[in-house]
Amino acid sequence: MKILHIIPWGNGGIASLVKKLVKHQPSEFQSSVALFSCSDEFRKEIESFNSEISILNSLGKYGLFKYIQRIAQVIRLENCDVIHIHLVHKSYLAVIIAKIMGVEIIACHAHAANFGKKHNVFNIIELLINRLCIKLFCNKLYTCSDLATDFLFGKNMRPILIKNAVNESVFLRKNETFYKSLRNVYSSQNDELLLLHVGQFSYAKNHEYLICVCKELKFRKIKHKVLLAGTGIREDFIKELVRKFNLEDSVIFMGFVSNVDDLLNIADVFLFPSHFEGLPTVIVEAQACGLPSILSNTITQQCDLGLGLLHFESIESHPSAWVERILLHNRKVCTPIDESRIKNTVIEKGFTAKEVASAYYDDLKGSISLWVK
Repeated sequence: MKILHIIPWGNGGIASLVKKLVKHQPSEFQSSVALFSCSDEFRKEIESFNSEISILNSLGKYGLFKYIQRIAQVIRLENCDVIHIHLVHKSYLAVIIAKIMGVEIIACHAHAANFGKKHNVFNIIELLINRLCIKLFCNKLYTCSDLATDFLFGKNMRPILIKNAVNESVFLRKNETFYKSLRNVYSSQNDELLLLHVGQFSYAKNHEYLICVCKELKFRKIKHKVLLAGTGIREDFIKELVRKFNLEDSVIFMGFVSNVDDLLNIADVFLFPSHFEGLPTVIVEAQACGLPSILSNTITQQCDLGLGLLHFESIESHPSAWVERILLHNRKVCTPIDESRIKNTVIEKGFTAKEVASAYYDDLKGSISLWVK
């Protein structure tokens, strides 16, 4: 059976999940991925699983006609039995095209708890159209969390929960000499806190508030370095904010990184002050690495593995409240959690890639027997 995944781009949480689903697909399935922008690394990974990549025309750059034309062309060429739509914006267009093209199983996946920017009347209209088309034409719904469900589908819908999985590699710790050497690259002082944030530079991730926390740390003369891993359209704006507050000595812009697991193992605390999230995979990964994390209380508690590593704080609070959390909950002062306990918890909670992929394909097998003739 052929599955076509339509995703926004080749990095971030959605791409990470799709890579894991493709990697662990059973022999009777064949997956391909269509997206609007693709890194060489993502392409190589997907193609290494004997799967194909198709590049779509973005709506903003090519216009509505070419946007629709290219999606229809890819669906026709792939001749898929299942189309799995992971889009936040304009998902209804892909749904309608798939229906017109006669795809038997049309799946829509809720990944976000908001559009990624402040609501306006156009966003609200788009959301209502999304919900209507999904209700009329989709015969399979997936979600990563209750918050994502309520946003994309509405409160009365009951989609299948597909957890945002972590790679098993997160449990393969390197030796302490390696981690000490890597940490020294960014922070060589024993009394200095090493803080970490991983995420795209977007409104949702709320880097502005994180920089205000850094400003408060500097004001209180607390030695620290902050690693910001990721890229995005607001990166230049945040860099200018760092310059404005004279924080260049403590804030390190890392760009895109492929060794997130290593960074999670050398940091003292993970900061995640997002305005909203579906269910952030990186928070599950941070817990799998035993890293204390402070995150916005707007984020679903479904990401909490129950290890006592997550600490929720309001982004309406003064940044000093986050500083207090940092001082109380970091690797330098917290008792380490046994690695075997962490691994067993991640497995028991069903957050490993193999478990998530197994649940996904088992569900699809049941759907295929009903819908595909």
